[in-house]
Amino acid sequence: MGQTGRQLVLRDAYRGTQAQVIRNTGLLLPIFAMVDASRRHTDLMQHPAGVFAVVCGSAGVGYMLAWPLETLKNLAQTATPHAGASVAQRVRYLGGFKGLYRGVWPGTVCGGFRNACAMLVMDYAQQWATFMGLRDE
Repeated sequence: MGQTGRQLVLRDAYRGTQAQVIRNTGLLLPIFAMVDASRRHTDLMQHPAGVFAVVCGSAGVGYMLAWPLETLKNLAQTATPHAGASVAQRVRYLGGFKGLYRGVWPGTVCGGFRNACAMLVMDYAQQWATFMGLRDE
C-alpha cells in the first residue's frame, strides 16, 4: 500500500488473494506442462543451453498468458479504481482490454530470463547434492 500512497490496514492484508491464486495457476500450468513435454519428448533438458531455452520460452509463454490476470490482481490488491470493483470496472479503468497488457514485454522478457537462470542454478545445485551423497540419483 505504501507504493500507492495509501495507509496499510490489517483487514486489507489478504485483499487480492483470490486473484493471486488464479494468476499463479494461469502462470505455472503452462510452464510445467511445456517443461514436462520437453523432458518427455526431447533431449533439450539434458544440456544447459537446452534447459535455458526451454525454461525461458515456457516461462515467456506463461507470462504472456497470465499477464492480464497479473494486471487485474494488482488492481485488486491496491483497491483500484476502488475497493470491491468488478472486473468490468477495472478493465474500463485501464482503458479497455488493451490496457490489460500494459508492460507485458519487459515483464515477459525479464520473467523468462529470471526463471531460466534460476533453473540452471537449481540444476547445478542438484548435481552437487547428488555428488555429495545428499540425494538419490
